[in-house]
Amino acid sequence: MDTNGIAARARKARNWMFEDAFELWSTAGVHPRLGFHERLQLDAAPADDETSRVRVQARQVFCFALARQLGWNAARADEMIAHGLDALIGHCRRDDGLYGRRMAYSGGLADATADLYDTSFALLALSWAARTGHERAAKAARDVSDAVEAHLRRPDEEGGYREALPAAGTRLQNPHMHLFEASLGQYEALGDADALQRARRIEALLEQRFLQEKTGALREAFAPGWGPSPDDRLEAGHQFEWVWLMGDRARLDGEPISGAADGLYKNAVGLTGPGGAVLLEHEPDGTLRDASERTWGLTEALKAHIFRHEHGDRDAAVRIGESFDRLWERHVAASPVAGGWLDRYGPGGEPASTDITAATGYHLFMAFGELMRIAQLD
Repeated sequence: MDTNGIAARARKARNWMFEDAFELWSTAGVHPRLGFHERLQLDAAPADDETSRVRVQARQVFCFALARQLGWNAARADEMIAHGLDALIGHCRRDDGLYGRRMAYSGGLADATADLYDTSFALLALSWAARTGHERAAKAARDVSDAVEAHLRRPDEEGGYREALPAAGTRLQNPHMHLFEASLGQYEALGDADALQRARRIEALLEQRFLQEKTGALREAFAPGWGPSPDDRLEAGHQFEWVWLMGDRARLDGEPISGAADGLYKNAVGLTGPGGAVLLEHEPDGTLRDASERTWGLTEALKAHIFRHEHGDRDAAVRIGESFDRLWERHVAASPVAGGWLDRYGPGGEPASTDITAATGYHLFMAFGELMRIAQLD
């Protein structure tokens, strides 16, 4: 695919975000009492939820900060960021500075369990809000970063961070990946060298613990002490995601990208199905476990293909087109609501979404923003 093909897809993505998606989520997606709706129904009516995942509130703040960076309505984006910060800082944070799992729309935390995944997204959102000039977000970002180090960091001989408090028995790579992402966001927004050092430690942990020794594929779950776990599996989407994130770290600090990225990309491509399908889960030996498809897998594939294209992979341009077209046709254009998406397809290829989850916007807007960037669209 030539640069014209990439540019045409980038224009399509930009128009959809600016004309449909950001408008939908800044109107129907706003909860009248606090923060943002967890999900909308398939006719865009709000779902009748009493609580929301904290990660959704954080992702929506991130999305509107990204929208502002991409050039969407600055005043409206700032209004949405401020609205989300009221919920995130005022109602999702624990007394120890970490973030819980669920916020009640009546106020406060419905589930105050400290969670590394949700806390990482809070750090990412606060860092991006600080990038767009929201001063209270900068202090809040540094506060949560300090809380992570104080309460979740494990001893060096164990490695990594506690996935929750109290600490769970199963060790997980995915919350560490998102802490890596959030740490890069903190470094880029605030210039905090300790955040970059944390990201480098997590990348070293990836190389030491998260990869299969023989194949270089990404493991998902571990027993205490990093032993085998019955929950372990391969997720091609996460392998693609790590490729792009390691590329982002190299962009920020100028150091070479890890050699692990090449193995992760090859493994993920090897697990990719016909037409660019990113199926949800494979067994550790590579046999298929769950043939469902989620939007996020394709968005992470698209970002990884973009990274590879920029670094000389001659096959990546074709994969960009394949991933975008599948993402657009099955997940975006198929939505019954302009600006929404169909997030899930079942193992038989049938649409399986019963609502429009707000959480998916984080994946879509990031991937489409990357497409705009390489097409040099304003």
